[in-house]
Amino acid sequence: MSDPRPPPAHVTVLDGLRGVAVLVVLVYHFAWTFSERGPVTATIAACTRVGWVGVDLFFVLSGYLITRGLVARSDLPHRARLARFWARRFLRIFPLYYLVLLVGTAVALLVHAETPGAAYWLYLQNYTLPFDAWDRVRWTSHLWSLAVEEQFYLGWPLIILLRRPGGQAALAMTILVTATVLRVVLLFHLPGLSRSVVAKLVYCATLTHADGLVLGALVAIAHTHAPELTTRLTRRFGRSVAGLAYCGVVFLAVVTRGFNQYDRRVAVLGYPLVAVAFAVTVGLAVDGALPPRMTSALSRSWVTSVGRVSYAMYLFHWPLVALLIAPVLRLEGAMTDAQVLTFGGLYIVVGTAGTYAAARVSFVLVESPFLRLKQRFAG
Repeated sequence: MSDPRPPPAHVTVLDGLRGVAVLVVLVYHFAWTFSERGPVTATIAACTRVGWVGVDLFFVLSGYLITRGLVARSDLPHRARLARFWARRFLRIFPLYYLVLLVGTAVALLVHAETPGAAYWLYLQNYTLPFDAWDRVRWTSHLWSLAVEEQFYLGWPLIILLRRPGGQAALAMTILVTATVLRVVLLFHLPGLSRSVVAKLVYCATLTHADGLVLGALVAIAHTHAPELTTRLTRRFGRSVAGLAYCGVVFLAVVTRGFNQYDRRVAVLGYPLVAVAFAVTVGLAVDGALPPRMTSALSRSWVTSVGRVSYAMYLFHWPLVALLIAPVLRLEGAMTDAQVLTFGGLYIVVGTAGTYAAARVSFVLVESPFLRLKQRFAG
């Protein structure tokens, strides 16, 4: 096995993929209130509700980008690398996250609304959210995925730096198998909890939803330690594997009538299928082997611009959705099916554009100063 190659230069297409991921999630959430009274709106609502896979694309990208830096060659001792890694993560994630929590808490106190519990301040909300009632809407509900990523950022570097390249890949495969087995055990053999609670717990818990993070990490490990072989295999078989995985997702969506993330069939088969499809897509992007039209689309300035502020967009959008759900439902209740389509489309566009504008302001005023500090912890 060859020496680790350095991380590649910035891959613009990955910014584009991140932009697609956040746009898919925003459309999914802003379309939350779409009426299903007529066949057209029902069909559109069903299509948008597969938008949860946008979070899984974020997981794959995070797994790849984080691991790429961890497995690259470095002369620094492990303790120094860990300290620098966590310092960079702190500067990237914590300032805006805790600012949103602080501002949101202040507003909630002013209007006598519910404030975030201790779990949100400790990045443990992915283990408390599953016990909420199905119809409960929290303005912090979307933050479960950030808890998953933070837990990954805490544990993964500790174990990945202590293993040799072959051991890193073997560990990732072991986690994948464990996640699948644990999902089956929890969903089909766990007594004492309601099926709905278990389904949400499987979706939100880190280990049972680790497929994307770990497969993204595997892509980084393979590209770093066996670059020639990985590139050759990716260019030869990557499109076929990705195509089969995407077809599997579509087939499962038809069989399950909607690809609901809480469906047991989706949890057992769909999570890994989605992760494989996105991980291979990331591998193709890194190797410059995506179809030219796809590369061109993902490299457009507006898509990459959205990708660069996707973190803030994700943080900001759901509180807005939660605030507007009740009035939007009242408005739609007095509309015809055609009017709901027009109004819903406008709502999605305006909501997404407003979220992007707020994210751009946040990037300049809040995120950029901390991102510049990250340069002090390179290596």
